[in-house]
Amino acid sequence: MAHPPDAPVTILTADDHPLIRDGLAAVLRAESGLHVVAEAANGEEAIEAYARLRPDIVLMDLRMPVMDGLTAARAILADDPNARIIVLTTYDGDEDIHRALAAGARGYLLKDMMRTDLLGVIRAVHRGQRGIPAPIAARLAEHTPRIGLKRRASSRCSASSRTGSATRTSRSGSAVPRGR
Repeated sequence: MAHPPDAPVTILTADDHPLIRDGLAAVLRAESGLHVVAEAANGEEAIEAYARLRPDIVLMDLRMPVMDGLTAARAILADDPNARIIVLTTYDGDEDIHRALAAGARGYLLKDMMRTDLLGVIRAVHRGQRGIPAPIAARLAEHTPRIGLKRRASSRCSASSRTGSATRTSRSGSAVPRGR
């Protein structure tokens, strides 16, 4: 998404609660360089608004009537893999977080987070980064499966021994002919 440096970041908000949409619009309107271009009350409206306007950022609630936010996010990303979607929800369950990020969301925010978190994540995602505040990252880390680590192959072998040459490296680090 090529974006002139002085152009405002365009934002679509999708939430089924008018008060949340109004509050987001008020917060974002007060910030220089951010502009709400559309609001949607459900996932279908979000898909339609995105297709029509191609905003830089989509703030998407997960639980909405008609079509949920995760389904809408997947549809938007199927149409435009470069879409930058930030989930904004009350749900902090690790499954919700993992599902949203696996679906392609670039950020995840809780509605009870601070204004600075909201603005920071919007700006980070607009720059092409992930936007995951520390409390969400900590929650993800708590529920990340632990995997066993494999031991690395010994690095004592010289490059020539990996290519089949007649030398190997001794424990002292010097080259020794094979067979000794």
